[in-house]
Amino acid sequence: MIRIIFECWYCQQEILCEFTGEPVVGEYNGRTSIIQVKVQCPNSEQTAIRVSTGEVLSTIAIPSPWT
Repeated sequence: MIRIIFECWYCQQEILCEFTGEPVVGEYNGRTSIIQVKVQCPNSEQTAIRVSTGEVLSTIAIPSPWT
């Protein structure tokens, strides 16, 4: 399991995300490509970030670790 902390692109809410697995390889325009999983912000409900992983386990809004 891997954890990352990041800010939502839209509302700057700090988010803790846990994910696991190897990146999934697919095909895009006839070429081999790694599929990116969209992580939705629990605050703004927009796509906050995209990660190259097998599965997103959890997404939690947290207080800012930078202030």
